[in-house]
Amino acid sequence: MTAILGIATEIIAMKPATIVACLALFGAAIASEEGHGVAFCYRDAEGCGPSTSAWNAAACHEGQRQSPVDLPANLRTTGSTHLRLISAYKGSFFRMQNSGHSVAIDFVGESGQNEGPTSQTFSFPDPLNLNQRRDYKFASAHFHWGRNNTIGSEHTVGGKSTSLEAHFVHYLANYSTLGEAVASGDESALNVLGLFIDVSRVRSFFGRLTNMGSPSLAPIVKNLDKVVHASHDGGFVTVNQPLDFTNLILPGLSQQVYTYKGSLTTPGCNEQVNWFVLKNPATVPASDLEAFRSIIQDSNGDILNENHRPTLALNGRKVSLNSVTPTA
Repeated sequence: MTAILGIATEIIAMKPATIVACLALFGAAIASEEGHGVAFCYRDAEGCGPSTSAWNAAACHEGQRQSPVDLPANLRTTGSTHLRLISAYKGSFFRMQNSGHSVAIDFVGESGQNEGPTSQTFSFPDPLNLNQRRDYKFASAHFHWGRNNTIGSEHTVGGKSTSLEAHFVHYLANYSTLGEAVASGDESALNVLGLFIDVSRVRSFFGRLTNMGSPSLAPIVKNLDKVVHASHDGGFVTVNQPLDFTNLILPGLSQQVYTYKGSLTTPGCNEQVNWFVLKNPATVPASDLEAFRSIIQDSNGDILNENHRPTLALNGRKVSLNSVTPTA
């Protein structure tokens, strides 16, 4: 998960254990890496990958509710739910940060005033009981990708990956901050909406693959050069351009969602996440995906072209597939 945006003031006042948990949630910048003793990465061969001691939280190696997972490809829809997806994640400006592990986005202004989704409440059902709903606040979004278009998503479906996966992170609204929600130990403290993104493979009239797809990521891609280097001090840049994820989240007339109980996908792998992974992938131009894997640098100054954790065992957990009624 990517670095914390917009809660630096709360973090300074937190206890050390809470700092580690919160920074781990968002992909951890240097503060998180120091909290774990060794900077984590995604390359086992370099001694900092998911199977190494750099991921030294006990849950990362011993937890029974870890994420991501391979979602069953043959599931039938068993229920339906309302999700707030129509124009839900948009703003007239946005902020960007390179945590060294991902690119994070939020809608908090330089004055600290929240806009759009950051100031609103989102109602999500429980993954195992659609009749039980909880209110959450949106914190930020971030991305996971791979070195080519055949890999990159953290979750897979029937063993198959997409090129990129976006995570929209929320925390329970009855807590004042993201950090407070994580520190609570509440197993439903966090809610993450996952979105598969793939390269557009639409063919033109002449049979050639065209560089088409949703332009929704364009404002981010055009400004990646502003966050090339990892920001170890929690710094971010404000982009005074509108950003709207609606066309990505709703790429067609219908949408379905996988639901299950899981964890953070970075150290400390806290098992406090209700996962909602949208089934239908969005598509973007191949050039957008290439920009992520060729521009952004990690904490060591190397090109960041792999930042996805391998899938973990379900260990008997239930995964459901539900139809979605999008709401505004």
